[in-house]
Amino acid sequence: MQEQNVLEATIAKIKESNYVNEPQSLVQQELSEAELQLLKTKDDTEKVKKPKKFLHIMPHSHADEGWLATTNDTFSGDDDNATFTGGVRDILDSVVEQLILEGKANRTFAFAQTKMFKEWYDIQSNITKEKVRGLVKEGRLDLVNGGWTTPDEATTQFDSLIDNFMVGQQWL
Repeated sequence: MQEQNVLEATIAKIKESNYVNEPQSLVQQELSEAELQLLKTKDDTEKVKKPKKFLHIMPHSHADEGWLATTNDTFSGDDDNATFTGGVRDILDSVVEQLILEGKANRTFAFAQTKMFKEWYDIQSNITKEKVRGLVKEGRLDLVNGGWTTPDEATTQFDSLIDNFMVGQQWL
């Protein structure tokens, strides 16, 4: 910034001067060099001022129970005619397995279906349940939304939304 001010002052001085004894081409060349240096300095300053862009990847899962398959098939992934492969059970099994690996403490996961999570949690061993509680306490397994299911926000009435969140929160 200080360099820009000096260059701007130099350019102004050159333009105001009456270089009586200097050839016009020399004055023009000196002016051009100062203006080029100023432009370069401004470009460098603008490059520094540009904000960095960050890409945030948020590992998460959202399962619409009963949308493309029955609730049971959404959980188990056992529907051979489904338009997707796997189910909530497969998702949570593999995610928890990855989250508890040694040396992977920077991994996180967000899950939004309390009902589906409960179904999965209820069939886990006590050892797995303890590890899952630890992941939740560490903030590495984030049970987002807090509702029993993820509601249809477009057409649901407010009392249904409140009931949905109350049931989900009571279990959590």
